[in-house]
Amino acid sequence: MFTYEIRRINFDGTNETVFYGDDEILVGMEAGTMQIDAVGRNLFIANIRHSRIDAISLNGLYHTIVYSNHENATGIIRPIALDLDTTNGFVYWIDLGSDQIPMKIGRVRFDGKYSENIIVDNLLQPNYIVYNLNLHCIFWSDFGLQRISYHCMDSGDTKVLDVEVNHPRGFDFLTHLYSSTSSRPTNENDDVTLTHYSLFFVDKEYEGVYKKWFDYRLNPISDIIPVRTNQEDPRQVRAYPRYEVFNPNCYYGSYCEQICFQIDSNHNSMSTCDCAIGYKLNSDERTCSPRSEQYIVYSTHALLRAFDYRSNDSAREDVMPLIPGNNMEMLTARYSNRELYWIDGNRLIRRAIWTNNRIWNITNYLQISVGSQRNFILGLTLDWIAGNLYFSYVTNSYGHLEVNRLGTDHRLILRKGTNETIYAIVVNPKRRFLYWCDRGQRVRIVRSLLNGQNVIYLVTTQIIRPESITIDSLTDDVYWSDAIRDTVEAISWDGRNRRTVSRNIPKAISLLIANNDLYIMDRAFSSIMRINKTVSNMTQRLESVLTLKTYEVGGMTLFDEQPNFESPCQTSTTQQRFCEDLCFAMPDTSIPQCACAYGTLNMDRRTCAPPNEYLLVAIEREIRSMSMEPHGSSTSAPWRAITNLRLVVGVDFDYRDRKIFYTDYLLQDIFSFDMDDPNPNARQLIQTNVTGRSQPIGIAYDWVSDRLYWTDERYGRIISARNNGSERLVIAGSSRPKAIVVHPCKGLLFWSDVGYYPSIRRSTLTGRQVTYVVTTNIKWPNGLTIDFDDDRIYWADAWFDRIERAEF
Repeated sequence: MFTYEIRRINFDGTNETVFYGDDEILVGMEAGTMQIDAVGRNLFIANIRHSRIDAISLNGLYHTIVYSNHENATGIIRPIALDLDTTNGFVYWIDLGSDQIPMKIGRVRFDGKYSENIIVDNLLQPNYIVYNLNLHCIFWSDFGLQRISYHCMDSGDTKVLDVEVNHPRGFDFLTHLYSSTSSRPTNENDDVTLTHYSLFFVDKEYEGVYKKWFDYRLNPISDIIPVRTNQEDPRQVRAYPRYEVFNPNCYYGSYCEQICFQIDSNHNSMSTCDCAIGYKLNSDERTCSPRSEQYIVYSTHALLRAFDYRSNDSAREDVMPLIPGNNMEMLTARYSNRELYWIDGNRLIRRAIWTNNRIWNITNYLQISVGSQRNFILGLTLDWIAGNLYFSYVTNSYGHLEVNRLGTDHRLILRKGTNETIYAIVVNPKRRFLYWCDRGQRVRIVRSLLNGQNVIYLVTTQIIRPESITIDSLTDDVYWSDAIRDTVEAISWDGRNRRTVSRNIPKAISLLIANNDLYIMDRAFSSIMRINKTVSNMTQRLESVLTLKTYEVGGMTLFDEQPNFESPCQTSTTQQRFCEDLCFAMPDTSIPQCACAYGTLNMDRRTCAPPNEYLLVAIEREIRSMSMEPHGSSTSAPWRAITNLRLVVGVDFDYRDRKIFYTDYLLQDIFSFDMDDPNPNARQLIQTNVTGRSQPIGIAYDWVSDRLYWTDERYGRIISARNNGSERLVIAGSSRPKAIVVHPCKGLLFWSDVGYYPSIRRSTLTGRQVTYVVTTNIKWPNGLTIDFDDDRIYWADAWFDRIERAEF
């Protein structure tokens, strides 16, 4: 997958950073599609995908649309290059044209006014444009005509520049002001003047950067001069500095709250202010405020955008600042906290919070997939009353329904199995039910309690491929779309009164209800449509609300006031939370069901306690805990995971002092972790690999003598040290030692070796009396453990894909 970015770097080549990235507006951009407005401190870009010209403030905070008219001949449709008159406040652009908009060179003022066509004739493949302030002329190259032409705005003359080019690309045209004593290129026909011009250009065939001089009448006064040769595939050249006026209001950023332009060339100290997408200019013409506080947010995979669904404006302007991302799908919101949640890249739940500074604070909220694990996220919804976030996914053919208590890392698996694939989910906090589309072995619409229990199948017939689902908060009706039957249907909250709402909807991937309207996002039509849900007439036509210019649509959600219902799980600053951890309101009762993301419920059925025994599992970048209950009888984790690791290989623990020890294969170090530390990222370095050459793999803890033992695969050593890393000793040698375990009561040490002669070996705790315990029918023994009751060792052989055992 391609990533489109605008990068920024200092002139000396240092401090390269991403200025603007992961944004669909950058798709298709080539050389010449962006230029700096050094006066107003903005970056202008030709937004090819959305047929418009945009500007982004150089601090990267504000993005506005300069010009987007598609309705007449002076409009814009396929902009491929632009340049700026920053003194007078005009942008010139090359447009390849389409329909009623001709191929042309156009001009528009920075505030989107006074658009006009400058050149519409003698264009074949125009590809680059430059504006010269002194001449007040525009220059453009034409790849098809193999020439550079110019048009002067004052005289109206249009001519071909006298320079030989074959496949012109980027170029620049500079003004040089000379003193009377300075040397400059001249010829015998050159008029006496202090002004000359230089053309710098790149050409695909010449493979280099070249220069040519011209006098003030634009007559050539030199041959083509090579500046850089043997430059493979040159694209663009820009020469600095350019002459530009100084506007203190824009430069110091004190006048306009968001975006500053200079438009009036006669008053350099005056400024024209503009606002970013989603904002409007206030009456003081300097500050900005949001266009709307309630809207429908929708995803175009690379952007979250919004429109005011209550407005009758057919233009459907963006009413919130754009939120960039990657594969953004399945949106949900909690309006009381001004929060948006969505799936990003199929592995991550991200969150955006609307701040008091009137910008989105975007953070990674939950990582769903870890390391090489691949989870396919299928559904996302939010109980805004209890503050629970639900999401569903499939991993290793197992379908999961999981819940997260908002504001924490507490997660609980509610359902897990191979018989159901929970594709889309929605919550009804009023009735206290969850609904979802099951696309497993049997396709159906399902209802459960908020804790995932008491499943009821509401729709089991005449349903093939349910795609999306939503709730009408006024009537509690459940709506869903079917991508094979091409329908949108509805039932009452209890499964009765099934009816078809609309037909011929081929790919409705998202539904929502606002007021009396049902909104449908359809991927096949690439649009958002609506229909009045109160009209029972099946001939009612769908109204197109918003036509999208991409089939990569990912979902929508209503960002508006949400109904508030009485619930024992409501979070309040004046009322103590009923459940210590997760809280699920139950129908027809004021007593909720409590649950624990970590540990088990105490006898009071409200508070949580950690279990006495459980498994620790290393999963590449995490160390997780796992219940020792039979599969499916316990879904909570005994203890929070250790996250943000590199590549965990070996793990052991100190039960008495509640410490975990682990080896990191990539960092080649050993760490310890205090299990009572609330910070899941806090850890201490036990053994640092100072030389950068040792490679700790397996690790074992002797709880009697407080010593650690680990294997060094690179140097073939067994090493021992105190649990703080001191008193380090090499106690034995081995070819390629891997796993290691210790039996402190018998004073024995076991380790596996995957070298030339694979084996399992045994020694004393000092490394003496080395004995080969297993040497035959063994190939790649990775895991190793001890049965302390029966004096046996168990090992996992990765070559034979089996687990075996033997006596000591």
